[in-house]
Amino acid sequence: MSAGFVSYLPMSSVEKKYQLDSETKNSSGLPSAIQIYVCAWVLVLLIIQLPFEYIDGKPVPTIVFGGRLMPFRAFIAAVAIAFSGSFGAICLHKINPKFARFCRSLGVASTATALAILIWVSVLPWFDTLFTATNSVGDLFLFWVQGNS
Repeated sequence: MSAGFVSYLPMSSVEKKYQLDSETKNSSGLPSAIQIYVCAWVLVLLIIQLPFEYIDGKPVPTIVFGGRLMPFRAFIAAVAIAFSGSFGAICLHKINPKFARFCRSLGVASTATALAILIWVSVLPWFDTLFTATNSVGDLFLFWVQGNS
């Protein structure tokens, strides 16, 4: 049998019940549950490939999170919740659509949180050098006022 011939075979009732349709592909502009699911898998696979250092006996990637254990834990928790929420939305979209929408919303919020943590950790060293160069926020404000006058 060729692959094209298989697509013309009729679907069973079980296949129709669990078929992914327009409910998982939304038109609201937010990512679908499948997109969140794939992104979570890719993030996990990328994190596994990064070099690690051990802080208090726990591995932390040196490239992005270098020396910061708590933001790394929060990032992993957000990715795990995004993965779980998107998987729940994929599995339950026909059985319980209301709960599937909740799971998808949870996945979207957790993905946004993981992205915010990643941006925060990436930008944090820049803020540290900015504020240590001026010694305090007050000095930074005075520097800004003097530059604008």
